[in-house]
Amino acid sequence: MTYAWGFKEVVEQTDAALFIIIGTSHYSQHRFTLTRKNFQTPLGVVPTDQDYIDRLVGPFGAGLFDDEWLAHLPEHSIELEVVILQYLYEGKRPIRIVPLVVGSFFDCIAGGVQPTTKPDIARMVESLRRAEADTAEPICYIISGDLAHIGPSFTTLCP
Repeated sequence: MTYAWGFKEVVEQTDAALFIIIGTSHYSQHRFTLTRKNFQTPLGVVPTDQDYIDRLVGPFGAGLFDDEWLAHLPEHSIELEVVILQYLYEGKRPIRIVPLVVGSFFDCIAGGVQPTTKPDIARMVESLRRAEADTAEPICYIISGDLAHIGPSFTTLCP
């Protein structure tokens, strides 16, 4: 139900055809990982916007593709949103994505520091701002919080 209401708002409120999907990274130890690969689902292929990725990588610098295969190949936090967007926009307009998976911020929590004090996080925030400013069309950000982890497989007992 949560996904349905969230995506209902997206479809009703945005003119965007470009979706920046920021998902939880379950497999990589890197903080941020991009891929240039297009995404294929049972509903077809969604292209990854290469120009936007170039605008993002430029100010951020090296390292965003260092763990591309481990971070993206088995990941599901981007794929779920892609197939929902495909379904909702089929016959309305073609869409493109920028798939960015984000790893742990545990070092910020453990150190009691604001995430933006970390150089890599500050660089990513600034890179996203600059890439958006350099993009003439509307952009919609989809943040995949991976809230579907329910049930006994995801339960942890606390002392």
